[in-house]
Amino acid sequence: MPEFTDFHTSDDYYSTLAHELCHATGHMDRLARPSLISAKREDYAREELVAELGAAFISGAIGIKLHDREDHAAYLASWLQALRNDKRCIFAAATQAQAAADWLLSRMAIFTAPELEEAT
Repeated sequence: MPEFTDFHTSDDYYSTLAHELCHATGHMDRLARPSLISAKREDYAREELVAELGAAFISGAIGIKLHDREDHAAYLASWLQALRNDKRCIFAAATQAQAAADWLLSRMAIFTAPELEEAT
């Protein structure tokens, strides 16, 4: 992750962090997403779609405002190719993205438990 000061807004930082954390959920010891370790270009596009959708789900759940990013156009081009090759790709990616978001949000709940809020 780049430094916090490298971002224009805190929302930009945290949405990027959510995207990268969604990638991390694909590790074999977590959700074991095959697209994470594949060297195929199409699998890379699918993994990016999972991470971007997952970041959007997390952002919506915790109130991060999403802003347009310069790299979205490049991502969209690769996603469109994956979608053309597999009409169910968006559904599989959304399912995996929701699983990634749920995995991360369930662990965040540990740090935002009511007992901790009362202590502050």
